[in-house]
Amino acid sequence: MQGRSGSIARLFAPGIKKKYFKRWDLCLIMGRYPEIPWRKIVALRNIISHEYANIDEEIIFAIVKQSLPPLKLAVLKIINVLRS
Repeated sequence: MQGRSGSIARLFAPGIKKKYFKRWDLCLIMGRYPEIPWRKIVALRNIISHEYANIDEEIIFAIVKQSLPPLKLAVLKIINVLRS
């Protein structure tokens, strides 16, 4: 279970980094990539940060296994676009 707790902590980190973006930058990025489930990402981050004691680790682990790989590819695409 220790590995799963680490996954939960890693899911929380992007929510923290979000505060460094200007609000309009974030809105522009979210608007350009509507195929990414932004609301679900924010909702999960809020659950992880505010309801940590009540998290079902099996659900989080399933999300990590199923949803994170395609999200990683999408985020890498966004980074490449922003750098160019």
